[in-house]
Amino acid sequence: MVIASGLAAFQECTVSSFHKSAFDAAKRASKLSTRAVRLRLSRGLNHMASISATIVLVGALGTCYHMLTGFKGCVGSRESCIAVLFYEYTRALIPVAWSFLVAVPTVWIYRYLQSQMDVFDLEMKAAFLELLNYLATVQQKMPPT
Repeated sequence: MVIASGLAAFQECTVSSFHKSAFDAAKRASKLSTRAVRLRLSRGLNHMASISATIVLVGALGTCYHMLTGFKGCVGSRESCIAVLFYEYTRALIPVAWSFLVAVPTVWIYRYLQSQMDVFDLEMKAAFLELLNYLATVQQKMPPT
């Protein structure tokens, strides 16, 4: 896509006999294409980062709510009341456990996709530089107008 847009802009300028600006037009078209591809591919990455950040807070709020509602009246021996209290506290930790079960894989996937985007950016830059080198040699071979 980067190379195709650059070559199309270069060809359009050379056909219309603007040889001097053909190189610059190809450079601009390639940069715009690079930005467009990067934007389109990284569209959902910010959502994944915000999910992984907020889901832990939601789990913590759920735990706080269950901790506060876990204090219920208890009639019986001290041991049975402590057992009921510990049961309520362990039930209160379930939202945090679920939030970590969601947040940790989301962060892993986000980091993996971000590293793949960085690799793709390097490949696009390399293709862009190859295109510029090719167009420079083509432009030198063209007769001046």
